[in-house]
Amino acid sequence: VIEDLPSPRPGAGEVVVTKHLRLVGTVSFPARQKTHDLCEFFTTSDRLCFWKNFRDRILPVVQSVKKIPSAKLSILELTTRRTDDEIQTELGDNHVFKNASIFCAHLEELLACQKNGENGDLLTDGRATISYVQGVNSEVFIVEVCWDSVLRLWGVGACRPEDFCWYVGHHVLFSNC
Repeated sequence: VIEDLPSPRPGAGEVVVTKHLRLVGTVSFPARQKTHDLCEFFTTSDRLCFWKNFRDRILPVVQSVKKIPSAKLSILELTTRRTDDEIQTELGDNHVFKNASIFCAHLEELLACQKNGENGDLLTDGRATISYVQGVNSEVFIVEVCWDSVLRLWGVGACRPEDFCWYVGHHVLFSNC
């Protein structure tokens, strides 16, 4: 267990970081009190390409948010090639963002800070930043965020965690509290 990670809330699982996952940073979000229409952002924003699988699997459960709680997310880097099953096992319990609306509020903020592919918390070098998010029918999907340097836009998709392998250098955005 890496001591730099925030302590999990009582009853939450600890993040077990092995030689396959390395903490590279954290990102904090302050609490926000305002009605926020996330679906509008995820359907009308420039420099964003939301793949059909994201629109079909995540957006249907996203609702307007009146209060967004503060959060501190860890950014982990893969140090060896891993499957989703292996990554999820290493992350331990409670690695899934169960509230897609809150996850999307944080994702919106990350994307807004790097709207033109600037360096920041999301990778812009062709590798993906992934998260595990509960979507339609309470199914867990991998939300993948990638910067396309040719088209100069962000791509966001939602895939099923099947036998897909992620390579060295991809990041995992994770909240363990």
